[in-house]
Amino acid sequence: MNEQITAPQVRVIDDAGEQIGVIALEEARAMATGRQLDLVEVARNANPPVCRIMDHGKYMFDRQKRERDKRKVQSRVEVKEIRLSPRTGEHDVAIAVGKIERFIADGSRVKVRVRFRGRERFNQEVGRQMLRKVAQEVADFATVESEPSSEGNTLIMVCCRQPRRAVRRPASGYRPRRDECHAQDEDPQSHRQPLPDHTERQGHPPHPGRGPPAAQQ
Repeated sequence: MNEQITAPQVRVIDDAGEQIGVIALEEARAMATGRQLDLVEVARNANPPVCRIMDHGKYMFDRQKRERDKRKVQSRVEVKEIRLSPRTGEHDVAIAVGKIERFIADGSRVKVRVRFRGRERFNQEVGRQMLRKVAQEVADFATVESEPSSEGNTLIMVCCRQPRRAVRRPASGYRPRRDECHAQDEDPQSHRQPLPDHTERQGHPPHPGRGPPAAQQ
């Protein structure tokens, strides 16, 4: 950087990203000094070396800040691991599913590993079927981020929390249609017609067991 550059000629890129071309080193230094910036060698092995005019202090500050933010994100999401084998029974698989649910609820990602020993590695389909079963069991609260993949004598599947789904709600100005209001206000019993009294139809006696209507006082 600056005085540490020794090549007699350099290819220069200015602080706006524009190609200046191949110029003498002293001219490149003067150009950087006139802009109150630094001349930084970014490709030493090129012929001629490539230098860039920039604010080196600001560049390093931004770079360190990005690395800190990246480390924060990586440390925030913890990765838990569940280990199984082709001989794992259904009861133990159910216990593993319960652990996965707890880890997912805590915000962690879960790596499910099936390890093969001896001749088991020649029949990895058993492990794949087991991981598929686990994926079905956790489908209500987790999603498979990474499908089962082979790493040496193991199969690995990664699960994470399901993305939140937006809930559709009616607009604030929504009003039901007139026919909907009419359907809600109608009383189905109001349309019922009174049943006709067939007991005293003309020419027919009253029904047996029934007396005449009581006289009004």
